[in-house]
Amino acid sequence: MKAATPRPRIGVALCTCRGEISGGLDLTHLKAAALRLPDVVAVEEAGELCMKEGQEWLREFILRNRIDRVVIGGCTPRLYEDTVARALVSVGLNRHTMEMVNLREQCVWPHRDKARATEKAELMLSAAVARASSLEPLEPCPAPVTKAALVLGGGVAGMQAALDLARLGARVYLVEATGGLGGRTYKLSTTFPTQECKPDGCCIHYCRECVLTPKIEEVLQHPRIEVLLNSRLKELSGGLGAYRALLVTPTGQIEVMVGVIVVATGSRLIDARRFPELGYGIHPDVVTSLELEEMAVEARKSDGAIRRPSDGKTPNTISFIQCVGSRDTTGRGRAHCSLVCCTYAIGQAKELKRRLPGARIYIHYIDLRGPYRGFEEHYLEARQMGIEFVRGKVAEVKKSGGGLVVVAEDIDTGRLLRIRTDLVVLSVGQEASDGTDELSRLLRIPLDRDGFLREYNPAFDMLKRKGVAVVGCAAGPRGIRYSVEDARAAAAALGELLAAGEIEAEAVRAEVDESRCSGCRQCEALCPMGAITTKPRVDHKRGVKRVVASVSPAQCSACGACATACPSKAIAVRNHKLRQLMDQIEALG
Repeated sequence: MKAATPRPRIGVALCTCRGEISGGLDLTHLKAAALRLPDVVAVEEAGELCMKEGQEWLREFILRNRIDRVVIGGCTPRLYEDTVARALVSVGLNRHTMEMVNLREQCVWPHRDKARATEKAELMLSAAVARASSLEPLEPCPAPVTKAALVLGGGVAGMQAALDLARLGARVYLVEATGGLGGRTYKLSTTFPTQECKPDGCCIHYCRECVLTPKIEEVLQHPRIEVLLNSRLKELSGGLGAYRALLVTPTGQIEVMVGVIVVATGSRLIDARRFPELGYGIHPDVVTSLELEEMAVEARKSDGAIRRPSDGKTPNTISFIQCVGSRDTTGRGRAHCSLVCCTYAIGQAKELKRRLPGARIYIHYIDLRGPYRGFEEHYLEARQMGIEFVRGKVAEVKKSGGGLVVVAEDIDTGRLLRIRTDLVVLSVGQEASDGTDELSRLLRIPLDRDGFLREYNPAFDMLKRKGVAVVGCAAGPRGIRYSVEDARAAAAALGELLAAGEIEAEAVRAEVDESRCSGCRQCEALCPMGAITTKPRVDHKRGVKRVVASVSPAQCSACGACATACPSKAIAVRNHKLRQLMDQIEALG
């Protein structure tokens, strides 16, 4: 005769949350109601369960009542589930035998009526207890990690990530789409607001950006970094710890195995020809800020003088136009601010003023934005140097005689200005780089509203982020310093993962009942993480061979899309099985 399964012993702990929860709910009523629920053996109030004293109390509560399932009535599990679960583990319980009820955000905060809030909390506790009765202890699945990294993008962020990972002992494949490393940074003549030489190692002054920015030669000569220029990622399979990447290189396709991935593909400048009224591509003396940088680099090779493209004459009047393509809601540009344009335009204007003290220099702006330390001093110095700031939009840049005329509003005076000028510099905004859509598909990282790869929450560890980090301008406009810091932080976190040599894949994941699986592959097609494949299986009962679904533990995100689609009910997410969900629903009455 089969022995009866012992009933679970459920304990319910209600956190007062410094009066936040106890003030908005009738805890006396809740305790009495919870104690009447099946399998509940103890219900008590606690102080702050997220604090050290609260966890000590929880441990004592579990041991004193010989509890093997715990229901926590507290605040959001997103913030405190791991903290509270550690208390369970410390007294020998499995962390997956706990259910949290968010009484604070879902009852107290949205409902001013205490009685109604308590009524709702009672229902939520009933459902949680019903679920807790059938929770199964789960264990994570160990998986090896390949000690190699794929870095996509060879700009400053990508180079920094590659160097840091290589220094930590990882093999690094640095894949750059163009024929050279350095990205946009290495096209600059000067960095602002520090106003020192670009980070190519030739500057004799101390410059924070220069010191912090990786050097191309260091990357090229590092023995653990393989640089693949004019190359791209074509296909990606596998999961955290064991990604298989198919790369297209000039010499053919190669396949590499890597444990983690850094995406540092940067951004591109918005094409100024989308704004024909500003004359770019029509008048040769209308240039972008990056083209002005190239002119400055060329000038250094001769007498250092900046000359306008049309006739080689030194410009006496120069007009900068801000927000070309950025903060644009007309559909021709992008609605976001590109962050660095104001800082850089002011820097370029100051540099031109030093070279051409007699020149009149205007900066036309909507409003100035410089989210960097030192920007205010940078701006004030420009005004003291005589650079004129004009607030208002530019309507048109047109040819007039031997020069150009900038037609612009001046909001401060209410006048319409017509400024004769010799050179116009457009501060164009940034948008997602070419190929971002394809990368989004390959890496299964969604795009944000501006079209950049959506950043993972940095508070999540690299296990939750599947060992993929998006750094620098691939996640949106950034300055050099912040792109480099992004890369360093990502490399440190990923390096820790690689050094461990093994990861623990999430215990809550999809699992397949192979005896029920029909091999229809609907789950494989639906899985957003690409975690499901098929494998052959011999059906001894029927004497045939067939294919069944197989889940990669490291890759599964436990979203449940497969479980809802499976026509045979052969696949389910652990501890979120249909029977468990139905128990919760039925407990609601």
